[in-house]
Amino acid sequence: MREDTMTGGLTAFIDRHHARMLRIGFAIVFFWFGILKPFHLSPASHLVDSTLGWIPFDNVPTLLGIWECMIGIMFLVPRWTKVTMVMFLLHMAGTIMPLILLPEDTFLTWPYQLSLEGQYILKNFVFLGAGASLWASWKRNGQ
Repeated sequence: MREDTMTGGLTAFIDRHHARMLRIGFAIVFFWFGILKPFHLSPASHLVDSTLGWIPFDNVPTLLGIWECMIGIMFLVPRWTKVTMVMFLLHMAGTIMPLILLPEDTFLTWPYQLSLEGQYILKNFVFLGAGASLWASWKRNGQ
């Protein structure tokens, strides 16, 4: 009986706070990864240049870094969820592209042995699931 009380309390806590936890986690990751790019400190800069080099802008990593910082900040404001999710999904589409466009950089042995860069990208599928959960929670709670 004690275990049910403990798990019931944990379930109630998670139910009350999961959206906030996701928002804070997204904000930290997006802002942190984003702020590195304008200062040329991101280990992903070469992937960004190789994938998005066709964009007519002198410093694509800086543009992407600003975009990521904006997403991070916007995740903290629930009323901006709809716009944030659009920006987030566009970003996710772009970040997954190297798996297809740059297999020589993302795989050591295609199709199963990922490079460190490939692993870095693959974690975005977890982000997509977390984003879907956040969206569902936001919609369920009346936006």
